Amino acid sequence: MDINKYYDEILMALKEFYESQDLKPSADAPEIYMNQKHAVKIAYNYDKKLFELKVAEIKEGQAVEFNTVASWLFDENHTSRDVKAVAIDFEDTLKSIFGIKTSKVNTKDVSLPTKADSDTPNIDAFTGKFLKLFPEYKDTYREHVSKYGEFLYVDFFKNTAAVKLRELIENKDKSKLIKMIDLLNEFYTEGDSKVSHMIVVVIIGGAFGSDMAKFESVKEYFNEYTHLNSASRAMIQYIAKNKKLQKMLK
Repeated sequence: MDINKYYDEILMALKEFYESQDLKPSADAPEIYMNQKHAVKIAYNYDKKLFELKVAEIKEGQAVEFNTVASWLFDENHTSRDVKAVAIDFEDTLKSIFGIKTSKVNTKDVSLPTKADSDTPNIDAFTGKFLKLFPEYKDTYREHVSKYGEFLYVDFFKNTAAVKLRELIENKDKSKLIKMIDLLNEFYTEGDSKVSHMIVVVIIGGAFGSDMAKFESVKEYFNEYTHLNSASRAMIQYIAKNKKLQKMLK
């Protein structure tokens, strides 16, 4: 994995914001960008496989001390497609630290997904059915697409469907839990490889993590779905052995 390539892409994505805040490379350390009040640098933590955003407040007569204010898992499973999400997260963090007020996201032009023109159900088709089942996430979807300029489905479903599945389990909402698991099974068995992989890794993995006991507590809802049941158990066992995946799903 070419970390330098992705590092340069993140900086390029932040270029306009850096210029607006008069953040310029330090003569002594060009990886550090400074204005009159703050010093900012982005570093890659090879041990934890994280891009980290570090910020220091500049005070006359005092040493510059950086604090990590944001981090983003970025390993061999990530590509240039993920750079945009990293840059937006880092920019939002800097805006908060710099005291910059952000305008409300314009969502009026974002259409909800509909059934895609495909014989095999895909991400768009799944998203449409998910939003129909849980309409409270429609505005979340619009805000997500407006913010990122595209649909980053892993990030979206990690923060919606996985959270909702955990919530239904904890609240023992039998009716909605049955409907949700039925939806997951439908697209896991009939959907394309992208949607079936997302369901098991992002939604099931995000909801249960490595907690097999939690899965056993609701096994009655999965037992009739042989393939989803088997894949879910295998994923939970895999997560228990994979610390990188545990961090990604948090």
